[in-house]
Amino acid sequence: MCSGGLFHPDDDHQEIAFRYAVEKINLDRTILPRSKLLAQIEKISPQDSFLASKRVCHLLRIGVAAIFGPQSPHTASHVQSICDTME
Repeated sequence: MCSGGLFHPDDDHQEIAFRYAVEKINLDRTILPRSKLLAQIEKISPQDSFLASKRVCHLLRIGVAAIFGPQSPHTASHVQSICDTME
């Protein structure tokens, strides 16, 4: 099972937390006993909503189960709109 993370270049702490959460889930076999969680990380600029949209479409094409981020309100609104459409 793959989860996507959209992070801005300065979001190092958020990316580390995301990777850590994936690792902790995989180490605790009671959470997802028959699955392994994978992290697909994409870096985007906080001002580039077009690139953010392209990255979201890529993540959806490869079948991610969830998308976390981005933090910027400018790009987050575009990501949210695409995800809402795909629900």
